[in-house]
Amino acid sequence: MTERERFLRVFNFEKPGDRLPMIEWAAWWDKTIERWKGEGLPMDLAWEGSLRHFGLDVLINIAASSTGPECPKPAFHGAGIAGDAAAYEAILPHLYPDGTIEGLVRRARDLRDRHDRGYCR
Repeated sequence: MTERERFLRVFNFEKPGDRLPMIEWAAWWDKTIERWKGEGLPMDLAWEGSLRHFGLDVLINIAASSTGPECPKPAFHGAGIAGDAAAYEAILPHLYPDGTIEGLVRRARDLRDRHDRGYCR
């Protein structure tokens, strides 16, 4: 059973043929990979290879940031960047910039062939 078949069966409330999907939804931190490579993880493994190395199914997620690089940053992690209407108006030009959306479309197109062959979920 392919990763895609397994994933689709579970999300259609069907039993997969062999096992449940094994997915790491939060990608490894770069510092984590560096440490693991220092502890013996093969040096040439990219992200997808690291998932396979640990026996996980590959799930490729793509997303676009809602803000561009010039958008004002919040005061601290978890804080909102627009506390009132005036602050919202100030960040509005930085929301969903064309370059971000174009990058998302490019990434989706890059994955199209894999998806059509049944490798991407």
